[in-house]
Amino acid sequence: MTRSPPPILTRPFLLVSFASLAYFVSDGTSFALVSRFAIGELQADAFGAGLTYGAFSLSALVLRPLSGRLADRSGRRETTSTSTHEWPDLEFDGRWGCTP
Repeated sequence: MTRSPPPILTRPFLLVSFASLAYFVSDGTSFALVSRFAIGELQADAFGAGLTYGAFSLSALVLRPLSGRLADRSGRRETTSTSTHEWPDLEFDGRWGCTP
């Protein structure tokens, strides 16, 4: 009596696969978008665009594990809802230095 192997395309597998795809697509497009922002909005040259992307990558390298620990400690729902409510305040109050 032979058993058929369990199906690989289960719901958790597909969710993790699509989440990984979304993460790596956004990570791949960040180089083009950050460079374009640095050259366009910040009026930087090629060195400035590289420096901007390096700073972006370094901050992501440092802050992503810290934000993951914060989400694990305080709960993902609370962390997500807090960041969702605070992001427009940071963006539209001009604290990022992007507004004219």
